[in-house]
Amino acid sequence: MSSVAERAVVASRRGARRPSLHGNCLNGFTRAGQVREEDRLRHIVRVWDVPLEVTVYQKSKSVWIAVGYYRDERIQVQGSSERSALKYWHEAARYKGG
Repeated sequence: MSSVAERAVVASRRGARRPSLHGNCLNGFTRAGQVREEDRLRHIVRVWDVPLEVTVYQKSKSVWIAVGYYRDERIQVQGSSERSALKYWHEAARYKGG
């Protein structure tokens, strides 16, 4: 079996895009298609004066996902930017809470 570096060289000779050689991850995503932990951004959002941690990550060029828990319920929303995803998450949590 050839190594990752050897496969990258062969792929580049064929004109294919060269994969990232960062550990076992390719282009910021693990093999299962999930975002690496270091690429996720954590924010503190206040909903009804309760500070909550919300994680935001970029799924594609114009899709950002915000995920967090409010009252033991998982809330996940998407927006076109990091700020808009946080705003939509805040609105969804306020709606659930009151």
